[in-house]
Amino acid sequence: MLGAYLLAAAAAGAQIADIKTFKDWVVGCDNGLLCQASAMMPESDIGVTLTVRRVPEPAAVPEVWLRPWEGEAADLAADGKRLDLHLTKVEKDYNEAFLVAPGDAVRLLDALRAAKSVAVLDASGKPIGSVLVDG
Repeated sequence: MLGAYLLAAAAAGAQIADIKTFKDWVVGCDNGLLCQASAMMPESDIGVTLTVRRVPEPAAVPEVWLRPWEGEAADLAADGKRLDLHLTKVEKDYNEAFLVAPGDAVRLLDALRAAKSVAVLDASGKPIGSVLVDG
């Protein structure tokens, strides 16, 4: 995931500044202040990668997408409470991903900051993975 980000930034001529790790998250920005953060994969669970990307414009809404290793993401639950997000299956960096609707992105990020655990759910409500939230 991070490799795809680095390749895309290099192809666009952007210079990557420092890539930093904050507990369970990896964060990097280019010299144009486009920033991307990705949650690391849990060691003891079927993983889900959640990525947040934000362009530098002041009113920009973060773009959030997730990639479960198995199954189809339909929603997320923070500390057991469903978030009722609108997810759309998309092709992202040559892989299948689930894009969070722009109107739900900030609400999801607020839930991530406050939650102790976040599960990714399929259409039946069954957990198909988790997102690490420390960081």
